[in-house]
Amino acid sequence: MTILLVDDDRTIRRVVAFALEAEGFSVRAVESGEAALADVEQFTPSGVLLDLGLPAMDGFELARRLRALPATQGAVILAITAREEDGLLARALAAGCDDLLAKPLELTALSRALSARLGAPRDSLGGAQNRGMSLAPMDGCGSPLPCPEQPPARSIVG
Repeated sequence: MTILLVDDDRTIRRVVAFALEAEGFSVRAVESGEAALADVEQFTPSGVLLDLGLPAMDGFELARRLRALPATQGAVILAITAREEDGLLARALAAGCDDLLAKPLELTALSRALSARLGAPRDSLGGAQNRGMSLAPMDGCGSPLPCPEQPPARSIVG
C-alpha cells in the first residue's frame, strides 16, 4: 500500500516515511500541496497523510482538491497538525479528511489509524514499533530519524 506524505518539514517527512516503511507501507513524500497534486497524476495512493499547515496551498485546500480527483476520491486522507484550535477536526472532516492526528505523531496511533482504514500492510511483528523505535523527532540520539529506545540502566553493584 502506498502512502502519499505531504509535509513542508523535511525532518518530519524523513521520520514519518522511515517509520511507515518499517511498518510495511510504501511512502512517497513531497513538500507541498502542488507537488502532491502533480504526484497523484502518476500514481494512485491508498492513503494520504497531509499537514494542515502547508504554505501556499494549505492542507484543507489540498484535501478538497484530492477528493475531487478520480484517482484519490476513495483514498484515506489523514490530516496531521501541531495546531490546537477549537473546531479543527470539524474543518478537516468538512474538507474531506477522514481523521486528524496531532503532532508530534506517535507511531502506534499513526499505524493503528492507517491499518484500521487500509488494512495492515504486512505482519506488524517486523515493524519499527516492535523493535523499540520511537517516532518522536530528534528524541535525544541526535538523528532526525527514529532512534532506538534506550534500555533501562542496570545496576552492577551487588
